[in-house]
Amino acid sequence: MAARKTEEVDLDELLSAIKIDPKFKKFRLILKTTRERLKIERDRNEALGLLANRSSRALHGRKQFSPKAIMEATANDLSARARLVEIRVKAKIHIDLMEEACDAIKNHLLTEYNEDMRKYGTVEQRKALIERVQGSAKTFVVEGLALIEMLDQIVRDIDQASYHLRYLVETLKLLDGTKGKIV
Repeated sequence: MAARKTEEVDLDELLSAIKIDPKFKKFRLILKTTRERLKIERDRNEALGLLANRSSRALHGRKQFSPKAIMEATANDLSARARLVEIRVKAKIHIDLMEEACDAIKNHLLTEYNEDMRKYGTVEQRKALIERVQGSAKTFVVEGLALIEMLDQIVRDIDQASYHLRYLVETLKLLDGTKGKIV
């Protein structure tokens, strides 16, 4: 048991040394700045709001034969898609930056603290230590990647709806050419 306590004290000392390391402080600053610039929950709520407010969702009954309703739905979808892509691009930039920062701090820890970390047993234990240091940054990256996936799904849905709206326009042209008579 006594050997284990010494190991824990050494681990605490190592973590304390890492926390005062200038590169780790830079890593924490990057995380803080990225979190301030990318508000994942706000962007998720905005994306879900844009999805819920798409007028193409209400194209049924007589509205599906209304050129005005179809044009409005198309314009609304186009606007929503543009905003969703803007949110996605900004999120991707910030998530990529955070992933690069995680890789950089990992490489720094593996080189700068290599001898100290070798004292802590297996490679898996060293990886766990690095993941502990990166903790909240990795969580932020996972949440950001989930946001990007959600945005991609919504954009795909809008693209598919636009494809079908085009067929509604073609149907209206056919109906207009036959003066409302079914061919």
